[in-house]
Amino acid sequence: MNKLSRVIPFMFALAVAKPTHAQTITPPPVKSTWTDRLHPTGRLRLRYQGEELANDQEGRHRLRFLAQGGLTIDLPENFSAGFGLATGREDPRSNNVTMTDVFRSPEIGLTETYLAYQPTPWFSLGAGKRASQLWVVNDATWDHDLRPTGAYLRLNNPGEKAKLGFPLFFNQSAYVINEDKAKADQWLTQSQLGLHINLGTDCYLRLASEFNYYHRLAGSFLPYSSLSNSRTEVPGEKDEKIKVYSYGFNSLNFLGGLNLTESGGIGISLFGQYLRNLQAASENQVYLGGLTLRFGKIFSLSYVESRLEKDAVWDGQTDSDRYGGKTDTQGEEVVVRYRLNQNFEFGLDFYRQNTIKGEKNKQILGQFDLSVILP
Repeated sequence: MNKLSRVIPFMFALAVAKPTHAQTITPPPVKSTWTDRLHPTGRLRLRYQGEELANDQEGRHRLRFLAQGGLTIDLPENFSAGFGLATGREDPRSNNVTMTDVFRSPEIGLTETYLAYQPTPWFSLGAGKRASQLWVVNDATWDHDLRPTGAYLRLNNPGEKAKLGFPLFFNQSAYVINEDKAKADQWLTQSQLGLHINLGTDCYLRLASEFNYYHRLAGSFLPYSSLSNSRTEVPGEKDEKIKVYSYGFNSLNFLGGLNLTESGGIGISLFGQYLRNLQAASENQVYLGGLTLRFGKIFSLSYVESRLEKDAVWDGQTDSDRYGGKTDTQGEEVVVRYRLNQNFEFGLDFYRQNTIKGEKNKQILGQFDLSVILP
């Protein structure tokens, strides 16, 4: 009994005593739920668009809308998958829908579906239908709504926060343009090698060279183009004539950008582009330059001047708003963006364009937008 009376108080003292640092038991980490692996995105845009052409006395004024939604899913072993839906299926370069057609509901299309593998921040590989993963300075020669289908590889991508210890980056893509059982398929492969030099916090110089190889576009006919490249008339089916591309569009593309940002997010970006089609003897170049002024994440103002010669780029990939997506055009663009808060943005996009060698017909286009953004 005496021994027991001495042991009981000792055990009681251990039970109520606070644990020392060595005795602290770390709780197991909370496992993420399946919802933590889902990352939704979306945008709804309402637009007024007014267009005037010098040779058209009527002009055109439209109310338009756009709806886009997407979902990225984090998968095990550094894989991810993405899906996207959007309005507008008539033109691969635009998800806009004009308010017309006696209240008929617009069609919704699958705009993205892809599988990606990224074991480190500096290496990523993917395949499917997705926006181009190459670095661009402007959408004049590649519309931002285009979602090509194929595969891509990115090494040391400058858009990632963590990169390798040297400034070079490399992007490679291979896209199917058109597949036909009876004819040779058309492909596009792009190789981009760039240099990214950090100059300070959010300040950098970026340069890139790019080779675009279009397999078998010369002599072919493709839908959804702007019909502004040089074409040759050849016999088609049932004794009809069709107009095929006179040239291919293999090209060298050079891009440059300088970004300078002060504390508070106030900054300026300068950018430029020069492209040359190696398969056309003349009217085969693109010149583009511009700047963007930024005031934090609230307001930005951009000015772009461009010249797209007739056979410089394939007219199925150019910006659909810039003179209807046609080549043989030159002019200016002014873009204003005002972010009211995290979810609402006002925008103004103003184009003044004209033909270079074709019949002169100046275009004045204004777009006033209200966008609701799901981050």
